[in-house]
Amino acid sequence: MADSDPASFLTQANAILRKNLTYQKRNVWSNVRLIMIPFYLCLVLVGIQALFDSQVSNSLDNQCGCKCIHKTGDETCQMVCGVEYSTRDQAVFCAIPNPQPWPPLILIPLPRNRVVDANLTNVSCKQRNNCPVTILFTGNNQSLGATLSRNLFRRSFPMNYSDLLFSLADNVLATTYKGSPTNYLDAGIVSDRFIYNIQSRCTPNSKVSFSLGQSPLNFTKEMRCVQGLNLWINSSREINDDIFKGYLKGNSEGMINEIVAAYDLLDTNRTNFNVNIWYNATYQDDSGNMPPKLLRVPRLVSLMSNAYLQYLKSPRTRMLLEFVKEMPKPETKLRLDIASLIGAVFFTWVILLLFPVILTSLVYEKQQRLRIIMKMHGLGDGPYWMITYTYFLAISTSYVICLMIFGSAIGLNFFRLNDYSIHFVFYFLYINLQISLAFLASSAFSNVETASGLDPASRMNLWTVIKRAKTNTAIILTTHSMEEAEFLCDRLGIFVDGRLQCIGNPKELKGRYGGSYVLTMTTASEHEKDVEVLVQDVSPNAKKIYNIAGTQKFEIPKEEVRISEVFQAVEKAKSTLKVFAWGLADTTLEDVFIKVARSGQAFNVFS
Repeated sequence: MADSDPASFLTQANAILRKNLTYQKRNVWSNVRLIMIPFYLCLVLVGIQALFDSQVSNSLDNQCGCKCIHKTGDETCQMVCGVEYSTRDQAVFCAIPNPQPWPPLILIPLPRNRVVDANLTNVSCKQRNNCPVTILFTGNNQSLGATLSRNLFRRSFPMNYSDLLFSLADNVLATTYKGSPTNYLDAGIVSDRFIYNIQSRCTPNSKVSFSLGQSPLNFTKEMRCVQGLNLWINSSREINDDIFKGYLKGNSEGMINEIVAAYDLLDTNRTNFNVNIWYNATYQDDSGNMPPKLLRVPRLVSLMSNAYLQYLKSPRTRMLLEFVKEMPKPETKLRLDIASLIGAVFFTWVILLLFPVILTSLVYEKQQRLRIIMKMHGLGDGPYWMITYTYFLAISTSYVICLMIFGSAIGLNFFRLNDYSIHFVFYFLYINLQISLAFLASSAFSNVETASGLDPASRMNLWTVIKRAKTNTAIILTTHSMEEAEFLCDRLGIFVDGRLQCIGNPKELKGRYGGSYVLTMTTASEHEKDVEVLVQDVSPNAKKIYNIAGTQKFEIPKEEVRISEVFQAVEKAKSTLKVFAWGLADTTLEDVFIKVARSGQAFNVFS
């Protein structure tokens, strides 16, 4: 006797695994092409990188400028590269072994934007462009603040051209130009704006010119005096209010009243130096699109440190910030790593190519009824989903491993500079997420289930489930079974040759296209004429609608006959005819469908 127990989990899993392996054996070249896709995509990246390097990176405009210099007594020349042989665009790529030192500058507001208040300065100075620059002080000791503020600025205009940098550092230099991203060139020196010397009091028409830099970066600047105004404020809260009112949107009069800086001396005394400095950090222009600019803060710190040293020691004590200077740099070239630039999007798309492959395979099994066939053979859901997941995980892992091998072999920085353990964790999570999404998405495809071929009990269970589900949702059902349509559907539509012929509920359709009884009678073939005569006697307008091998069907109008008359006529005919079977039925949906289909086909032929 055959064993009727269901197959074990391992047996079912083994069967599904062998099914998948057989399928892949038949489609081995499809898998090879799938795994080779990363190789092709990596080659595309390498080609784009090579094209960029040849057309952009190796362009003369993106390299340090060079010139062939002839040596004395030698006909040959030697190629020498440097800033002096470069254009402005080329200079950024040149080696700078000894960067130019620049005098430290303070950023001050433009004359039209300097603070103007009835208690601070005259409004008319804005028209004359000679408003002083204002620095605010606060702290616990006002007398100490007054002493330190007097030590901030020089009262004279000393210049020693033999030691220019030291002489400039001994003065408080300022500019209205914001800083640069680096200190290889100071924007305040390179620009055509004046350099200002902040003093306690300016003499009329005090101007000094000086030259700074080395050939070919040699700049002649004019230095003018601007008065520095030091004001004591009672508290840091008031300073914050003044700074806020200095902005255009914070000023009720729609004016810009900007200060240079502010110092909070806190608990500073002879044994403790503790100072907070306010400065405008918005000049950094750190929007994220461009490198942030350097803020001119070091001179503000040096200014207060020197003032405190003079307070402790003597007015002659100095600890000067002589210059600011960038670090040396080697010659550089414009290098753009295409793989790293587009890597986040590109490699996400590469991994996403697996998603339609997984989804197509799942939907294919549903469309071809393979899943139903598996269930009919006793393969449960547990082994199916486990083997399917393992199978897709193996394919995806092979795909990703090939991607990493190809990318590393051809030198893509995206793979070489990132730890492979990070790659493993990211790809493992991403692959599992894709497989899960494919399982979920496949449920939205091919939701066509057939009721044909089911045993009566299973078919009734299916009908019950559909009838229960339609209470809260709309269901579209296509069927050739009129019995199924009448049991499940609230509204019916009959299509003939792709055209909708009628629509309504079952009772409406039977009333519209019915209105007759269907008499079915089976006799010997030689008595077919006798049956026709019998029916014509009962109802002269009866129509024969079916006749095969002695079985005939007639439509009898309900208004012409009563059911009892039909029964009497058939019983009387049995005495003279050999009637094998007979029946009388009301119009069914199948009769309605046949009538509508015939009339629809006749109309289409006529058209």
